[in-house]
Amino acid sequence: MNLSYGGRIVIIDDKFEEIKPLLALFGKNGMPCLYYDGTFERLPDSHPGGVRFVFLDIQLMGMEGHDDKTKASGIIGCLNRIISKSNGPYVIVFWTRHPEIEKIIIQQCTGNHIPDDDIPKINLSPVRFVRLEKTFYLSQDNIDDLSRKLNEELSKIGAFLLYVEWENILHNASKAFIHEFANHARAGDNWSKDTSDLFYKLYESYVGEKNTTDIKDERFRYACSLMNRSFHDTLQRFSNENLTLPQGFTLDKGVIKKETIARLNTSLFLNVHFLSERPSTGYVYCHKDNFLNCILLESICKKLVDKCEDSVFILLKIIITPECDLAYNKTLKAPCKPQNNKIHRIVYGLLFSESKMIQSNQSKPESIFSIGPFWYEGDVQMLILNFGTISFQHEDEFTDKPIFALSRDLIFDIQSKAANHVNRLGNFQLGYKINEKKKKEKKEKKKQ
Repeated sequence: MNLSYGGRIVIIDDKFEEIKPLLALFGKNGMPCLYYDGTFERLPDSHPGGVRFVFLDIQLMGMEGHDDKTKASGIIGCLNRIISKSNGPYVIVFWTRHPEIEKIIIQQCTGNHIPDDDIPKINLSPVRFVRLEKTFYLSQDNIDDLSRKLNEELSKIGAFLLYVEWENILHNASKAFIHEFANHARAGDNWSKDTSDLFYKLYESYVGEKNTTDIKDERFRYACSLMNRSFHDTLQRFSNENLTLPQGFTLDKGVIKKETIARLNTSLFLNVHFLSERPSTGYVYCHKDNFLNCILLESICKKLVDKCEDSVFILLKIIITPECDLAYNKTLKAPCKPQNNKIHRIVYGLLFSESKMIQSNQSKPESIFSIGPFWYEGDVQMLILNFGTISFQHEDEFTDKPIFALSRDLIFDIQSKAANHVNRLGNFQLGYKINEKKKKEKKEKKKQ
C-alpha cells in the first residue's frame, strides 16, 4: 500500500467509531497514525511536521446547523494547526458523509475562489485530493474493499508517491541499522551502560584518544557523525534492493527551467544550517579585498576586469581544511597565537550573478573551478574558485558569520582538485601551429 510507514498519517474525525475501519486497515499494514477529533483543545500545540496524508471528515463536532462557509472555516483552521508552511507535500483524503462542502475546501486550498475574510487562508495547500465515501466502509468487514479502493485512488496521485516511497525506505533502513548496531550490546541489566560505552567508543574513534572533551553534547554529536556515515551505506543498500516506482508511473525527461535547476543545486549542495559556531570545513565567508577581487576577475575572464568594483562580484573564502584534521585537532599551529592558534587552509573565489557570465572560447586554466548555478539572494549565481589563491588563515580571524556551507561531497571534490593543482608537474610536450595557408590546403585536399 502506498501510504507512509513513519507516522506521517493524520486522521481528523469527531466520531471515533467511524474511524475504526481506517485504524484496522493501518494496523493490519503496520502503519502508525495520529488521531484528532477536531476540538481546539486537543489539537497539537506545535505542528507534527512531515505529514503526508490527512484523512479528513468534513463535519466536525459543533458544526451541526452551521452554513457551509462556517464549516469550511472550521476545517481550514483545524488543518492550519496540523500542517505548517514547512510541512512539505501532502494529500487530503476526504473521509466524510458530507461531500457538499468538499468543493469549498478545495477552492480555498487551491486559490480558485473569491477572497473571503470569513475563511482563513490555508498554511500550505495539498498537492492532491482523494475522496472516500466512508458510509460504504464503516463496517470493519469491508477492510479489504477499503484497501482496494484506497490503493486505486492513490495510484492516481502521481509523483507525490515518489517522496512517500523514499521516506519509507529511510524508515526501513534506519530500523535495520539500529537492529544491527544495538545487537552489539547484550540485553540485560548492563545493556544501557554497554550501549553508552559503544557510543563513547565511536566518539573517541572520531576525535582520537588524545583530543577528547568534557562537553557531553559534543561527544554525542561526534559519535552520531560516525554513525551517519555508516548509515549512508545501509540506506544505499536498501535503496538498491527495495526502491520501486509507484504502479503506473514512469520517470520521463522534460524541460526544467534554469531557475529550478539553480534552486535544486542549492538544496543538494548548499546549507545555511551550520553544525558548529566554530569555523569548519566547507564554511563560506565574505571577504573584502579589492585588489584580490580584481586578480580573480582577470583570471576568470579579462573582459570583466573593468567591472571589478561592481558589487555583484562578491569575494569569498572557503575553508578546505580536511574534516579529519578538525576532528582530530590536527590543524596547523601558530606560536604567535597562544590562545587560539589553529590555522585553516582556505581558497578564494567569486560569487556573482549568472547573467554576468561571459562565454569565452578560450580554455580556462586548470586553476579555475566553477560551481553552480545556485539560487542565492533571489538570483541565479555562479561560484568560481581559483586554486592559485590557496593560503592559510588563523581561526580567530574568522570574525564574521559564514553565509552558507558547501556539502561534504562538493567540498571533497574541491579538496581533491586543489591537491591535484598543488602537486601537478605540468605537460611540456612540444608542438607547432599550422598556419592558415596550410589549413586551407588541407581542407581543399579533403574536398577533392
